Amino acid sequence: MRRLAALTVVALALAACSDGGSSADTTVADTEPTETTAASTSTTAAATTTTEPPSQYAATIDELLAIGRPIVLAHTAGEDEFPASTLFGFAESVKAGVDMLDLNINLTADDELLVQHDDTFDRNTDGTGGVVDLTAAEAWELDAAYWFTQDCADCRDKAEGDYLWRGIRTGDKEPPEGYTADDFALPTLRQLVERFPDIPLNIEIKGEGDIALRTADVLAAQLKELGRADASVVASFSDDVVAYYHSIDPDTEVSPGLNVLTGWVLERKPIPDGMRILQLPPEFSGLQVITPQLVADSTAAGYPIWVWPNDRDLENLASYRDFLRQGIVGLNINFPAQGVQAVDEYVAANDVQAAASAGCDTETPLAAGETTEVLAAAGLDGTYVQHLPPAYDGATPLPLVLGLHGWSQPAALLGTQSQLPAMGDRHRFITLLPDITRPVPLWDTALDSADVTWIAALLDQADATLCIDANRVYVAGMSNGAMMTSTLACALSDRIAAVAPVAGVRDPAGCALTRPVPMIAFHGTADEYLAYEGGYGAKVASLPNPDGTGTLGDAVIAGGSDAAPVPDRITAWADRNGCLAAPTEEPVADDILLLSSIDCVEGATLLYTVQGGGHTWPGSAFDMGIPDLVGPTTESIDATELMSLFFARYALGG
Repeated sequence: MRRLAALTVVALALAACSDGGSSADTTVADTEPTETTAASTSTTAAATTTTEPPSQYAATIDELLAIGRPIVLAHTAGEDEFPASTLFGFAESVKAGVDMLDLNINLTADDELLVQHDDTFDRNTDGTGGVVDLTAAEAWELDAAYWFTQDCADCRDKAEGDYLWRGIRTGDKEPPEGYTADDFALPTLRQLVERFPDIPLNIEIKGEGDIALRTADVLAAQLKELGRADASVVASFSDDVVAYYHSIDPDTEVSPGLNVLTGWVLERKPIPDGMRILQLPPEFSGLQVITPQLVADSTAAGYPIWVWPNDRDLENLASYRDFLRQGIVGLNINFPAQGVQAVDEYVAANDVQAAASAGCDTETPLAAGETTEVLAAAGLDGTYVQHLPPAYDGATPLPLVLGLHGWSQPAALLGTQSQLPAMGDRHRFITLLPDITRPVPLWDTALDSADVTWIAALLDQADATLCIDANRVYVAGMSNGAMMTSTLACALSDRIAAVAPVAGVRDPAGCALTRPVPMIAFHGTADEYLAYEGGYGAKVASLPNPDGTGTLGDAVIAGGSDAAPVPDRITAWADRNGCLAAPTEEPVADDILLLSSIDCVEGATLLYTVQGGGHTWPGSAFDMGIPDLVGPTTESIDATELMSLFFARYALGG
């Protein structure tokens, strides 16, 4: 059956993503040429942050939750960027602009609250043994940066020079400017609050049993004494500890323990009163914890999710951006400056307010899920697959993505090939996959075609029946669908915020934009249907005729349009978009070249060239299974992920 389905795809095309759908291992995390690796981290660990901190902080947790944007927490003082639990790490995190400090506390032998992630000293300091065995003064003498390197927080096999801050605590090395040796020790909670008296705190009580309960007693007293109870969240993996703390300090915010969280995640058991903030990892013990449905249900229930990545591979700018696009509102992360950057970008991308469609006013909103709808317009009959993500509630305007199929490709098959509906679930956009009823699925790509009018009527119907953000309507297409995408960018530039043609970008003659249309395009140099050098490839002859009888044959190849090479077509689009400088080209993976025009009136015009790539959707697991029909599919990038990132940056009126 897969091979039969593959035969329609080939006809793919043509006009004439602490401690998703595509199988691509995406190594390009961004659509701008200044950032090209998903695993991007901070600069050298020895460097310190110079970003100015916020002028003021939320005075209470209620204020923090009402701040109107996602927040950033410095997990254990940003333990992959700075030595964990040190005043130096916390200070650098504050300079980076975090909204909250995350810390763990353990009780010392003299009943002080020591800020230390583990209940022992072995992993990160030059000491050994349990925290409970030393006094706070004795713990103060330890070098808390002893095992820190840029590669990991507790490596034992590095060269001496890799231990960047080892010896500062003991006076063997000079501290960075503005810091002292004491900033590389383990502070008490009191010392931390004295140093940072205004910033909210997320405090985890370590351990369980009697010592954890004693720790809770001391913590409740100190938070009250220090005046930080209203601006703190207290957490523990132990439900008993959380319940006990809530009983002795009912006015301080607490996060639920492991069993309560598990009940909500697996069965949607209600969270006890006073425990609204869900602090969750992306996955736990092989279970995918944070899913689109969980985010949607938690948001609807009033439970904000703060994520703590429990895999260092997720501690990078690309992952932080992805968490935000999923609807997560708190990043408890190990690279604070990158988290702040991700939030700043997210806020900037959402600076243009949503334009709620008429469908947002319905009293009977549609349920999330997938249906097939009908549309008759411009003398044409057609249908479209309508996919509403879990985040769809009928009242909150969501972005809309149209996915346009290739020549003789059913609309639903484009969904399988591209995984656009799955990405919509993850990144909270509506997906429509339209198809005009014909003997062979195809698009008439003329600027004045009835197909253009039919698509415009589809947008009208979506506006009337769905709660969409009319400022954030995007179009992506494969092959013939990519050609139609190019046409719509011209004909409906007043309604489409950005486009993504895959294996078929066109430079339509007579295109006159009413506004620039940002574009991200993809094309393989070994495409045997729509040649990278221009015109049609040999395999076009095997595609079915529009009336369904026979094939196009060799004659169609000689009459192929778009004779210009693909990069020249992109340059033409850059000119339309008002890009001032000549495009730049740079490799972003072994088989990927990125042609970029970013100094534009609005947005950018980008082309990802896949060296040796076929007539495929980059990163598509489906295409990877049919190389004899479509040619090689790159695993270096995920076109769906990249276009999702790109779309998120642009809105009408932005």
